[in-house]
Amino acid sequence: MATMKGAFMHGLDNMIIKEIPKPTAGKGNVVVSLEYVGICGSDVHYYHSGKCGAYEVDMSQDYMLGHETAGTVVEVGEGVTTLKVGDRVCLEPGITDGTCEFCKEGKYNLCPDVQFLATPPVAGCNEEFISCGRLDDQQCCRLLLQASGECLHEGRCADRAPFCRLPCSKSGRCTGR
Repeated sequence: MATMKGAFMHGLDNMIIKEIPKPTAGKGNVVVSLEYVGICGSDVHYYHSGKCGAYEVDMSQDYMLGHETAGTVVEVGEGVTTLKVGDRVCLEPGITDGTCEFCKEGKYNLCPDVQFLATPPVAGCNEEFISCGRLDDQQCCRLLLQASGECLHEGRCADRAPFCRLPCSKSGRCTGR
């Protein structure tokens, strides 16, 4: 089994690097090589106090932070037609059910079952690779790069998720509404 490195919170104010299994692209998924992972205020709260709002890290286990991320598709699973190897993408940290009334109306931020990367119990993505299965404009969003180096965002993630601006700016200047 192939492995990769991941950075984990190991108690308060302490990070360690561990070898963990590298994901593969199953049916309908892609694997993204992560190039940028932002550190958010919630990550800082978890790191220093083990909690943020009503969420608390289980301190008996190592916990991966990081949820604002961008990278390049390196593997495409069977049935994927919207992305290809080499596409630069940013990832929405909110994981929704995709089936509720709000999701169907494009208001995924109101999904009652939403979970977030790096919000317990869901691990973050401070790792070399991540598998992504929601290949619509709500989770894995392709970035288009012009010859000028400007980054035009396909989908509308940058319009709806301010987190995209940092990873997108690392990929080139972001333009849009």
